[in-house]
Amino acid sequence: MTIQVGAFELREPVPALRRPHLLASLRPWIDVGSVGTMGLNFLEELWGAQPLGQLSTPGTFYDFTRYRPTIRISEGQLEMRLPNTIMGYARGNEEQDWLFLHMLEPHSHGEEYVESVLEVMKYLDVCQYCLVGSMYAPVPHTRPPLISGIASTEPLQERLCQLGVREITYEGPTSVVSMLNTEAGQQGIEDLIVVLHTYPPTLS
Repeated sequence: MTIQVGAFELREPVPALRRPHLLASLRPWIDVGSVGTMGLNFLEELWGAQPLGQLSTPGTFYDFTRYRPTIRISEGQLEMRLPNTIMGYARGNEEQDWLFLHMLEPHSHGEEYVESVLEVMKYLDVCQYCLVGSMYAPVPHTRPPLISGIASTEPLQERLCQLGVREITYEGPTSVVSMLNTEAGQQGIEDLIVVLHTYPPTLS
């Protein structure tokens, strides 16, 4: 059984979450070396995350000639998996729980995609949204990794600075999904972005 929230279908019974913090990754944009994806995967395995939901009709947002479906054979039967945005959850400490959102950048209906993610966030009463990612940058590979970030509130920004995270100064092309940070803030949800800067691979 599922319940429809925006363009997403959530598994029932939907868990009662305590002050959930949502961690998100976004492929292929801002996920160089799959840093965001692997980071979420690590935490999901560590905390025993459970599946919660996904887009009910991913073809509304994705061109399947660009994000290819995959097939495999299981017990003699052919199975197909469509590219999708998926969400999971994990129980945290006594004060809060965690949500994990693996996003694929939409090819069309971007505003509807963003609005649907926001609807899910409001439905689950998310109190903080954090996009974790990585980008190529001209940084020496012989030095400690450079991490930059930006937050919607001064206390969060100060906390990032205390952790050695530099304030983001990037201006330029981005993804429509970046609207989530702006919209989340307007909905009273704390939001931040944390980006690892990595050295581009040497071309031979």
